[in-house]
Amino acid sequence: MLALALDLRRRGHSATVAAPANFKAMVESYGLPFSPASASYERFTEEMRTRPFLEVLRDQIDAQFAGLLDASVKTDVIVDSML
Repeated sequence: MLALALDLRRRGHSATVAAPANFKAMVESYGLPFSPASASYERFTEEMRTRPFLEVLRDQIDAQFAGLLDASVKTDVIVDSML
């Protein structure tokens, strides 16, 4: 996703990367705007050890779509990758 956002910016478009919060520093180090979308992958994998898979997956999807809703303000296109 970083490569896509960087290329879009190079071509004159604006791009915001919506990703788990633990990617914020990396995304911003490339000078790209960041919007948190979903819990960290570490949290996701840790919860899979202690909770039923479908319950964890449902919560992850809910969090991801809530984050994308926030990121979609003033957006023409959203490119997403599941989990």
